[in-house]
Amino acid sequence: MSDGQENNTYRVDLGGDRPVILRIAFEPGRQARSERELMRNEHASVPFLAPIAPIAPMIPHTLAADFTHEIIGRDYLFQTMLDGGCGPGRHRPLPPASVDGVLPGDGRDRQSYPRRPG
Repeated sequence: MSDGQENNTYRVDLGGDRPVILRIAFEPGRQARSERELMRNEHASVPFLAPIAPIAPMIPHTLAADFTHEIIGRDYLFQTMLDGGCGPGRHRPLPPASVDGVLPGDGRDRQSYPRRPG
């Protein structure tokens, strides 16, 4: 489904109302140092992102996850499929006014940051 930069992504039709998404992380040996266990970190961050109202509808629900490597030797998870299409090349960037207040401390108040030389 995607260009496969961080994981392999598959649309799976289980015969229900909606298909689900299966995401499989690359083998540990194919992951860059900055990507080690990226899927696990993403999965762990969901409870902290979900309460942010403007982005809550854009966060898929995890239906199942396996980080043991016992079945296929890679991390994987099943998630709900969101409405819409794949992002790259499909969506225009959001105008700044539409994301105001989404993330507090987005840098606009940087004049109040303490200044330290070095």
